[in-house]
Amino acid sequence: MKFFSVQAYCFIALIFASAAACAQNSSPYSAATVDFSGFVGKIRIEASADKTINLQLKRGDVALLKTRMHQGVLYISYVPKVEPGEASGYSNNSNALRAGLQANQNISAGSKKYFSGKMQEMAELIVTAPVDVSLQTNGFNGDASIDAMSGPADFSVTEGRINAKRLGPARLRVKGAGDIVLDEAGGEVRLSIDGAGDINVKGGNVERAWADVNGAGNIRYTGGRIQQAYISARGASTITMDGVVKVSKGAIEGASEVEINSPPGGK
Repeated sequence: MKFFSVQAYCFIALIFASAAACAQNSSPYSAATVDFSGFVGKIRIEASADKTINLQLKRGDVALLKTRMHQGVLYISYVPKVEPGEASGYSNNSNALRAGLQANQNISAGSKKYFSGKMQEMAELIVTAPVDVSLQTNGFNGDASIDAMSGPADFSVTEGRINAKRLGPARLRVKGAGDIVLDEAGGEVRLSIDGAGDINVKGGNVERAWADVNGAGNIRYTGGRIQQAYISARGASTITMDGVVKVSKGAIEGASEVEINSPPGGK
């Protein structure tokens, strides 16, 4: 029988450790747009001086991280495995998503969530991308934090959460009970809610802003200046907008409440 030296074992272990570490980091991508609709977990998007896009999976199963390039768009997805347990079943409640799967719940992409008796680790991904890259989601159910970016954004959130420091021209939509928080708008914004979600824009001087709510949602735009606002509200919703120079009101129906405040000192 042939025996290896301690040094040989250490060398082999180092090779495997290096391979595992490299597996967590993807090759750089070149794309005009990043779409993270299918990512179920925590995703952090950081601005970079590089012209390429890099992915680093900090936590989770690298085999479940999928990417696809199509017509200049980089699609990123991660769906945890479904491992049925004693308390398995389906539900539309996604509170576990925000709690980091702390309640023994597995989650699948889409409107239905899979509950299992076996807790699964929440994936965490870091994306470094050019500051002017376009960002988009459709029916996002994850938890995203986004650096100060200048590119356009088109977000649709179902029951997830997005926190962004700054975005360029943006269309922000909540369909369900999701939340979107934007610290600063860097271009005109279109805000809409169909359900019981919340959109909160904390600042930014823009030429035009649209706010439309249907249901029991809340839209707030405070701390900035809006040259022209277009608003409509139905159901039991609320819209609050500060720094508005001109406003055009559409349908205000049901028990909806609208508060529009002019800039300090008027125009």
